[in-house]
Amino acid sequence: MSPSHDSKMSPSVHKSQKNVQQSESMSPNMSISDSSIGFVNDSLVSSNQKSSDFIKIPVYDDVYASAGAGLINDEHISSHIELDKGFLRSYFGLTSFVDLSIISARGDSMMPTIPPNCRLLVQKGMPREEQICVTRIDDELYI
Repeated sequence: MSPSHDSKMSPSVHKSQKNVQQSESMSPNMSISDSSIGFVNDSLVSSNQKSSDFIKIPVYDDVYASAGAGLINDEHISSHIELDKGFLRSYFGLTSFVDLSIISARGDSMMPTIPPNCRLLVQKGMPREEQICVTRIDDELYI
């Protein structure tokens, strides 16, 4: 992921490791210790876990879901981010780690729940009751 392009999640550089600060759009109940998560070779990794506990999630820097009028996107993977499965399980309630991707939101119709230009962790599949979903209508994505 290219966090330097995302004003909500900018890294601070310490020696050869980049640590991730808490996103301004992240829930205040959610905190990430910068000692346990960092970027190594452009992948987000935890110093406390083995690599088998991680999943690589594709990041689409040029894919946006519209919180408004709809957007047509260029869908190529920009990078991958490696996240701890325990983190995804604890903070997002995930029980399956297939078909995950990271895209961005555009527009302000979902404020304050989803601020404009924030990153979204999306899992393809059937929407469940009381969840926010991203849907494709023709070639456009909507939140």
